[in-house]
Amino acid sequence: MLLERELRDIKLMAEQSLISALTGFHKRKLQIQEKKLKANAAFAARKQKHRILPFVTTYHPAVNNLKQTLMEQWSLIQNQPLLKTIYLKPPIISYKR
Repeated sequence: MLLERELRDIKLMAEQSLISALTGFHKRKLQIQEKKLKANAAFAARKQKHRILPFVTTYHPAVNNLKQTLMEQWSLIQNQPLLKTIYLKPPIISYKR
């Protein structure tokens, strides 16, 4: 009888220790995941803030000062509500064939 009670007590303590250890493990795992999510969100916000979109156009030798013209007329783009949200900074000029 005494031996059975001691075995039950030992089993109960072992179960409680296991539950405590697993709970601690899951808490640490959740904290690590939260830190990763926050870091990813911060990185995405910085990336979005510094995003520079390309201005893609077909190459033509007669249009040799497109960048200069675009920069001179940049206020026209910034005055358009939709373009202002797309092009936060002046774009990179890219040419396609």
